[in-house]
Amino acid sequence: MKKTINPLWGGRFEKENSNLLKDFNNSISFDYQLGLQDVKVNKVYCEALKKAKILSEKDFKKIKNVLDEIQKDIKKNDFKFDGSFEDIHMNIEMAVKKKNWKCCWKNAHGKIKK
Repeated sequence: MKKTINPLWGGRFEKENSNLLKDFNNSISFDYQLGLQDVKVNKVYCEALKKAKILSEKDFKKIKNVLDEIQKDIKKNDFKFDGSFEDIHMNIEMAVKKKNWKCCWKNAHGKIKK
């Protein structure tokens, strides 16, 4: 199994990205301001997955609860944005994974960059 270097690109490259590419590609320094909007998008997407019967009611509630926690943290300025995750989407996705790894992939799967 290939060692994961970066949650976004680790499966595609053998070596770590250069610092130049990381700096060029990183937008979290300004798009952190979209945190609440990204959480809202994730909630709407969860609703759609539940409606399409891709996400069970149980998994929907788990993910929604985690997103509610993240939303509260952002509103209280307690959310830790991580510059190693290039943008707001990766920051929110990784926070969801950290809090509930088992069902979060179902929410991220349709939105991830492939």
